[in-house]
Amino acid sequence: MKRKFALLTIVGALLALAIPASSSASMFPAGAKFEFGSEPSPKIATSLGSCGLKVTGQVPAAPANEAANVSVAIPTPTVVGCKAGTSITLTGSWSLINSGHTVSIVAPGSQPEAVTLRFSSLPSCKLVGLGGFIGIWSNGITTSTLLKSVYHAHSSLSYTWANDAGTCALAGSKEQVSWEAGTGSAGYATVNNLTTPTAPILIGS
Repeated sequence: MKRKFALLTIVGALLALAIPASSSASMFPAGAKFEFGSEPSPKIATSLGSCGLKVTGQVPAAPANEAANVSVAIPTPTVVGCKAGTSITLTGSWSLINSGHTVSIVAPGSQPEAVTLRFSSLPSCKLVGLGGFIGIWSNGITTSTLLKSVYHAHSSLSYTWANDAGTCALAGSKEQVSWEAGTGSAGYATVNNLTTPTAPILIGS
């Protein structure tokens, strides 16, 4: 038990070092285009299957990029791969919103079916819900060598089964949907700066 407590203490200390205490959530470099999720991809996962997503966007121009909390309108995330028998449809407008180093990929609450999952094993059913996926952004560095920033997907939502071109026996029931790290061994998605590849995309003061 003591060894377990000591390990948790060390992990907590490392996380404290990795994530600055500042509440500022500005983004840099101003105007830079970015993407994450090419490989490995954060994924939307259920007990029946999963799909990976790639997120692209652009840091706001100065001085908007230095706001306390930055909201960036982004294109609808791109599906980059689904488990066999699983498909996903994303609709509506999407944004990347950060508060501190917590970064959310969201669609407005007025879009109750922003995400629709379908499974070949349940042909008359669809699983629908909001787009609101939370993760942690860890900044990279340029000291001595380039270390890119990374995004750690880590949240869950409750989605609802509904009829889809037929009668779904599960209609109205709930299913847990996870937003989690991709299948890569590192457990995170690398954030690429598409404008200046040698500069990491940073969040914070």
